[in-house]
Amino acid sequence: MPGEPIEFVGPYREAPTLREREDIQRFIDETGQPEAWPKLAKGKPDLALRWEIVLQFAVRAEVRPEGKLIPCCLCDDKPKFLEGAYIWGVDDGSLRCVGWCCAGNHFGGVRMRQMQRTFRNAQRYDQAAFWLMEAVMPVAEELVADLKALEPAVKHLTRERQVLHRLPTTEGLLKRACEQNNGRLTVEVEATGGMVPRLGLAGSGGTSNFTTVVVGQLRGQEFVRGTKGWRQRWEQLLKCAESLIYSDPLIVCTWSRKEVMDLSRQAAQLIREAPKFWADLKNATDFLSQENAEEIQRWSRHPDMPHRLRVQIDGGRVLGLYANGEGLIKLDLRCPSMPTLSGKWEQLRDTTKVAA
Repeated sequence: MPGEPIEFVGPYREAPTLREREDIQRFIDETGQPEAWPKLAKGKPDLALRWEIVLQFAVRAEVRPEGKLIPCCLCDDKPKFLEGAYIWGVDDGSLRCVGWCCAGNHFGGVRMRQMQRTFRNAQRYDQAAFWLMEAVMPVAEELVADLKALEPAVKHLTRERQVLHRLPTTEGLLKRACEQNNGRLTVEVEATGGMVPRLGLAGSGGTSNFTTVVVGQLRGQEFVRGTKGWRQRWEQLLKCAESLIYSDPLIVCTWSRKEVMDLSRQAAQLIREAPKFWADLKNATDFLSQENAEEIQRWSRHPDMPHRLRVQIDGGRVLGLYANGEGLIKLDLRCPSMPTLSGKWEQLRDTTKVAA
């Protein structure tokens, strides 16, 4: 009756895991008797419940006991087929053995096609599981080592960026150079010969008595933008990479579909995001370079520079900055070296589609 509680038959509260399905397939290959799997439920399934195909199989007639066909639970266990499937009751947790020749008649063509589509989608779980076991987990410790090697640079950049943040005017000058001029360090110079088109570097249009002159190029714009929390990003990536380390990757075979897909998606995100993080970090280190310090100093010394920006360079080790009366800050240019990521990241990058 509608609304009545569904009796749990079992034993599968979740769909059989990869390891369980491998055990079932091995049993079928060895015995030729899919109907003899010990955990199969007996009797007809309740077709009003939800059912999923979890394993398809075909058995050769010559390996069957006395050459008999396999009994179908949909047909009162009458011998009916050699090609069929195990179906799992989402609601009652049972596992049943059905033949293809019978299933379409009992479930109906539309429902059977839906069950086939669901089965094909579920095969992504197997692909993701094998990807984790064979491609990702064996190199997880190398991925962790790569990320740990970035910690000195992360600490240094985070500390120096916090120093720059203490001077909002100086920070604002550099941010505007990034946001408005793509890092170009510019000044406005009075034009000779009257009005000139004022296209500017941001395409403002109109005419003016002044023209924009590029004095230098700001390197390491990611350092100036620097509100993305390098330390937080690094810690998240490292935690994700460490979650992939298992002494025995075959443990994945015992996980539920959700557990496999959740970890495979996390791994795929890690593989996509870590190289982006490395590139942002590498870009930021360029700000703390002798070349960049000299570009900023050249900009500050231009006769048409409208801001009182003062720049001091101490032997290529320290960059001193202050603008419009703010206090002097000193940025340590001796950023720890940025080790490159191993080739494992690139090798894994093109395989992440299985975790989509």
